Amino acid sequence: MFGDVLASLKDNIKPATNLVSSMLSNSNVLSDASQAIQKSIGDSALAGIQKILPVTGNLAVNSAMGQVIDAAARGVLSSTGLFGNIASPHVQRGLNARQDALLNFNWFVEFPTINGINLPWYYCENCTAPWRSIDKKTVKRRGLTYNIAGASTMGELKLDMFLDESGIVWQYFREWEGLILLPSRGVNTQQGRGGRYGNYAKNLKVHVLSNTRAQLLSIIYIGVWPSSLGDLSLQSENLTRLKAEASFSVTDMDYQVTTLTKADGGILDNSAIATVSNMFNRGSALVGQASSFVSGMFA
Repeated sequence: MFGDVLASLKDNIKPATNLVSSMLSNSNVLSDASQAIQKSIGDSALAGIQKILPVTGNLAVNSAMGQVIDAAARGVLSSTGLFGNIASPHVQRGLNARQDALLNFNWFVEFPTINGINLPWYYCENCTAPWRSIDKKTVKRRGLTYNIAGASTMGELKLDMFLDESGIVWQYFREWEGLILLPSRGVNTQQGRGGRYGNYAKNLKVHVLSNTRAQLLSIIYIGVWPSSLGDLSLQSENLTRLKAEASFSVTDMDYQVTTLTKADGGILDNSAIATVSNMFNRGSALVGQASSFVSGMFA
């Protein structure tokens, strides 16, 4: 196997060595030669390695292959002693090195308990999760304009709620509004009297999951209370299910991130993990062989 690799590398790198000799013979083009050598050696080494590690249809294997090729390219380039530990940029290596893209349907909302009523997560269909915005202040000093951080503000949290015949969504929000509109639950019969902020402002969490349903991001919204349950669109000319478009006021936020590896948050299963392990072992040996080969050619 390594005989094929070395033969392929030799065929691909030979044009690069010729270019090296030609470019270095002229002292006026040394700076251009440096760039040309780096690109030629990097692309030639990559071409030789890809012949023994072809792109497959398995995304997990491709990701491992990208890291193997990157490591091999670093070994080949650093072995020349001309550029140090430099990896020639390659779009495919960059794409394959990244983990799985997150999908917008892997999430759920964790509602606070209101007067003993728990609203299940599956009653929230859509979520617009705001992020903190930090205002800036302008200060002029010493002939310069400095932008410094001011107060942080939060936009509205918007949730589309699923309405069914149980009526639990309306019941839940009536209890929550009752903590705001005192003294009667959900109806403010005495204008100017309202509940205490500490009683109706709650914490609400939005959890973002990986593609394997592992918890990745938890957003904790602080000081949340419902500002509107939205209008009901009632019609008679067509059949459309009802939903509530709820809006919430938010005071602040915090978030926690869980770093996932390919094993617990990616697309790898046990067989794929074994394949990746074998490929990295092959890649490590390949780097040594390729480095020795190229070093001999430039000696």
